[in-house]
Amino acid sequence: MLLIFTLGRKDVLSYRDLGIRRGLMLLNRRETLDDSDFEFYRRRYSPYGTLASLYLWRFQDGE
Repeated sequence: MLLIFTLGRKDVLSYRDLGIRRGLMLLNRRETLDDSDFEFYRRRYSPYGTLASLYLWRFQDGE
C-alpha cells in the first residue's frame, strides 16, 4: 500500500484490500462485509487505520 509504506499516512484502512477485508471478517466472525459494515469499522479504528491494517493483515495470515 503506497499510502502506508511510501507516503507514511497514519489513517489508511482500504476497502479494496482483500487481506484487510478477510481480517475484519475473521476477527468479527462475519461471513460477508458490505460497504456500510466496512465504513463502521473504518470509523471505529480511525485515526489508527494504518495500525489496524497492519494487524489485520497479520491476523488473516494466522500469525
